[in-house]
Amino acid sequence: MKMKKYVFFFFLAILVINFIASDNALSKEKSPKKTKQCNIEGLGIFKIGKTNISIINDLENELNTKVIVTSNSLELYKLTGMPNHIFQFIPKSESDYQFSICPDVKEYVISVYNIADMKIEKLKLKFYKDVLFSISCDSSKELEEALKLKYGEPDFSVRTESVSCLYKYTGNKVTYEDKYYTSSWENGNIKALNTFMVWHGDKCENMFTRFLNIDDYKTSEIVRKCEDKIRQQHKVTENQKRVEKLKDF
Repeated sequence: MKMKKYVFFFFLAILVINFIASDNALSKEKSPKKTKQCNIEGLGIFKIGKTNISIINDLENELNTKVIVTSNSLELYKLTGMPNHIFQFIPKSESDYQFSICPDVKEYVISVYNIADMKIEKLKLKFYKDVLFSISCDSSKELEEALKLKYGEPDFSVRTESVSCLYKYTGNKVTYEDKYYTSSWENGNIKALNTFMVWHGDKCENMFTRFLNIDDYKTSEIVRKCEDKIRQQHKVTENQKRVEKLKDF
């Protein structure tokens, strides 16, 4: 059961992060919003638009480990909280939405890494053409306070969603509100989003999740278009195969 929850949190974080990044990119195209600027570039030694993929080799030496290449996100949660593990995640197929299918993108996750005496868990690094364009990780109150101290007070927003919960034994249906508290900092194309989610699980229980995402939204949009193109090509190819199978139908 514990493993299932870890997996659910992982997929949830991926979906929410992708949604936020996509929504942010689209909003930038439609109606650019003036946001307080700061000098945020990344997290610790990891700099958006500057850090080269060769840093992975440096991390292997620093942590005395080797990269584990996998398509199975469960591998990460077998070692949750254990240091000195680096994973490279690759998609299983063109229909995979967990990891990027764009051939110019490489994704790595460090199980635990210390930055400024803070334990950063599930540190995900995404490279486009070997240059870092996205960072995400589990967040905490300590990490959020550190960001505020270094980059100033963020823009803050709250989004609510009504959800219905059906209690299995009583049959009572109750409406609750899921809430998303987001702090954001911006530096040109770079945007950092620290999100605290208060939501309800499959048993209507209160759940809490924190995560940080820092990305270059212009590069993220290029990657999204690359993925969409590949999926569309895959769809056309699959349809052609079906038509070929039906030629004697």
